Amino acid sequence: MVLRFGHVEIDEDRFEIRVTGHVLRMEPRVYDFIRYLARHHGRVITKQELLRELWGESHVGEAVLARCACIARRLLGDAALISTVPRRGYSWVAEPAEKRGEPDTRRAAP
Repeated sequence: MVLRFGHVEIDEDRFEIRVTGHVLRMEPRVYDFIRYLARHHGRVITKQELLRELWGESHVGEAVLARCACIARRLLGDAALISTVPRRGYSWVAEPAEKRGEPDTRRAAP
């Protein structure tokens, strides 16, 4: 599936993120951070949820989230895509332009 947010495309099948068609190189955890936020766009993802979903049973601190957010913003070139919610978590604020790779479940107009 490909999620598209303006000039940003997240290709989950290829584990790639493209900005204006150029593939970004990043650590797997940064990719996972961006993808998780984008898949849950429009809602605040708590720090605890991110740590649980992305790091599982590993014992890491919340500082890794701030690091991922910083790197993600720099790579994406649009700091406005990821919002920090103080003392709570993060949110992907852009609405998807389109989803490719999933069946269209909308009904056709009569």
